[in-house]
Amino acid sequence: MAFKRSVSLFFLLVFVSVASAATYDGLGIEYWTGSGANEATIVVDFGLESYAFGYRWDGAATGWDALVALESEPSLDESLRLAVSETDYGAPTGILIEDIDYLSATEFDYGQYAFAGWAYYYSGDGENWTSSGDSSIYRDLTDGAWDAWLWSDFIFEPFGPVRQPGQAPVPEPCTLAVLGLGAAAILKRRS
Repeated sequence: MAFKRSVSLFFLLVFVSVASAATYDGLGIEYWTGSGANEATIVVDFGLESYAFGYRWDGAATGWDALVALESEPSLDESLRLAVSETDYGAPTGILIEDIDYLSATEFDYGQYAFAGWAYYYSGDGENWTSSGDSSIYRDLTDGAWDAWLWSDFIFEPFGPVRQPGQAPVPEPCTLAVLGLGAAAILKRRS
């Protein structure tokens, strides 16, 4: 009976962790860049580590403008700033983010056969997120906006990131099943 209860609890926790989204509440701003009356929060989520940055501006600005400003903040040593590697494919594709580095943060390892990369999301409140589907160069920022760059694995049908902003990364299902069966075997052996 305890064995069945333990296995059921394990799978319940796995499915709840996949289905629930979290927010970035409690993240302090690492640093601010720019100047102006408008403010946006830019989150970079490596999977197990997330960092929030602030961007200020006047007039019009895009998500790409915010990344460029964060990368070139003159008051910080280069080793303390966000570093972005990108490829500009021109219109209509825009700019593809290939890598983002910050301090010693590393992207979550989804495994050898996973297709992973940077997904771009936006939000008006930091809680309800929408996948951009476009390059950050086409995203017009508004005062109080939240943008998130999220390291995620992707699915192909329909194509898109698996993980949502604020969600913990979860290994692909076979790994979870093997871990669950291993834990179940250990519990069964003990009883």
